[in-house]
Amino acid sequence: MAGGLRVRVESRSGLVRVHAVLDEGVEVEGGAAERHPDGDVLVRGGSRTVEVRCARGADVVVGSRTGSVEVHGEPGAVRVTCGSGSIDVARAAELDARTASGSVAVHACDGTCRVVVGSGSVRIGRAAHAAVAAVSGSVQADEVGGADVKTVSGAISIGARAQGRFVARSVSGAVEVVLPAGCSPRARLRSVNGSVRAECEHGEDGEVDVKTVSGTIRVRCR
Repeated sequence: MAGGLRVRVESRSGLVRVHAVLDEGVEVEGGAAERHPDGDVLVRGGSRTVEVRCARGADVVVGSRTGSVEVHGEPGAVRVTCGSGSIDVARAAELDARTASGSVAVHACDGTCRVVVGSGSVRIGRAAHAAVAAVSGSVQADEVGGADVKTVSGAISIGARAQGRFVARSVSGAVEVVLPAGCSPRARLRSVNGSVRAECEHGEDGEVDVKTVSGTIRVRCR
């Protein structure tokens, strides 16, 4: 963290865009900033776009009622909560992103990437671990070291970058897990009304645990 700096942004509506690109300090356009005795900087926005530039490594907390949120640069831990609106995070040390209605895109997360959505798609590029809970919408995690994904309706696609534990639960939706070449995991695959295809040999290279009520399951190696 950048000298213990934490930046909190509160907005009613409108786009919130945070750039963790400075050597130090905080700069704000479209909102009012105040520094608290504990060192936190609180930025209040209204219904227009709020642009915040802060120091690299600063923790970022954003709350928006009805508006989208973007985080760019090199922040520390990031937490975003939206009533409705999309969330796009270029990079985070750790991430907790929640929206009732809207898509979530995470390009890279050094630690755990936790996402909760009501309705909307989720796309995670690279993360140490992906923990996703969605009601309706597809979930795609391209390169993750481990995953725990739950959806009610929507397809799940998990790409493993290493041996790990990969858990997926879906009521209605296809599930695909792609493992590194030559990987032989412990696999528990169960579908009540759908086909199950395990194209990797059974072994001890991590674990794949998938269950769906109505949907196909496929586990394959690159």
